[in-house]
Amino acid sequence: MDDILLEDVDASHNNWRGERWGTTTWFVSGFKLLDVTDVVVRRMTTSHNRAIGFWLDSDIARTTIDGLVANHNWEEGVHLEAADGPIYLRDSVVCANRKAGVAGRDADNIILERCLLANNAGAQLEVKGEQPRGDSDGELFIGRGKSRDAHRRFPRHYALHDCAVGCIGINSHSLISARLKGANMTPEKQRALHAAFVSTLSTQGNVWFASKDSAAFQAEDDSPLDFAGWLKLAPDRSARWNEEALHTRLHIAGAPTEVVATIAPSVGETNA
Repeated sequence: MDDILLEDVDASHNNWRGERWGTTTWFVSGFKLLDVTDVVVRRMTTSHNRAIGFWLDSDIARTTIDGLVANHNWEEGVHLEAADGPIYLRDSVVCANRKAGVAGRDADNIILERCLLANNAGAQLEVKGEQPRGDSDGELFIGRGKSRDAHRRFPRHYALHDCAVGCIGINSHSLISARLKGANMTPEKQRALHAAFVSTLSTQGNVWFASKDSAAFQAEDDSPLDFAGWLKLAPDRSARWNEEALHTRLHIAGAPTEVVATIAPSVGETNA
């Protein structure tokens, strides 16, 4: 399916039946698109789902998401999987989800602009490249009848521009996690994937804050990096580590106080 426009959609409070049977991940989400190109999503809310909030899965290309609100979901707020990109996430609020805020899994060309990622229980941005899916060295190929070589995907070409990323008053302090590894990957392959991710990463104008600076960023070997270490990995002269600035961005983005203060929805909540 191609050429899709979606505006003013509320995809919230879903999968409460599935959760009763222990299914909150596989194939369930507040909103999901699979195998689509040329998509525009504007002003969607996908919150309080007992599943992933917003999921783009496999063969996603030329997609723009503007004004997404994905808060209080039981899994990731936004899950981008096996995507060619580019996928633009702009002017969006992703807060207080039980796992990562935005998760990219074997996804290429992911651009976040003017987004707020805060107080998600997992990393605010999580990047993975671990699914071999038929290839012994960890590269991914899925496609619409295309050759394998033409459709291999790598976690690279990520961008964070003018975003606010932080954790305030919760146990999580992980801002970015880039763990590019898989059971079938050699150490050389892991290092090559990590080098490709770092060399194609673009960051500028972001505001960062976490209560524990010394472990805010996770790198290739799982060793934590502080803010200074992160800037050596991803240079950004305009970046700021500033709690007050993060609070200001929270208010500008319109994130309610309870979203920032609470990790996840109550297990006892009821849904119609």
